[in-house]
Amino acid sequence: MEEQLTKNDEQVDVLNLPPRRKIHRKKQGPKRKKEFNSVKVSQIILKALLILFIILIIFIPIAAVYWLQ
Repeated sequence: MEEQLTKNDEQVDVLNLPPRRKIHRKKQGPKRKKEFNSVKVSQIILKALLILFIILIIFIPIAAVYWLQ
C-alpha cells in the first residue's frame, strides 16, 4: 500500500534541519544570564530551607522523647 500525501503533509529532509539549540535558543544577553543565575541561587536556597525544615520536623519529636526520659 502506498501512502498518499495530503496538502498538510510535507516531506522534510531530516539531514538539512538546523541544530535544535539554534531553533529553541532564547536571546542570550547579560540580562538573561543574570536572571538565570538569580533563579538558580533562589532555587538552591529554597531547597536548603526545605531540607532543614524536614530535618527539624524529624528532630523535634526525637529530642523530646530523649530529654523527657
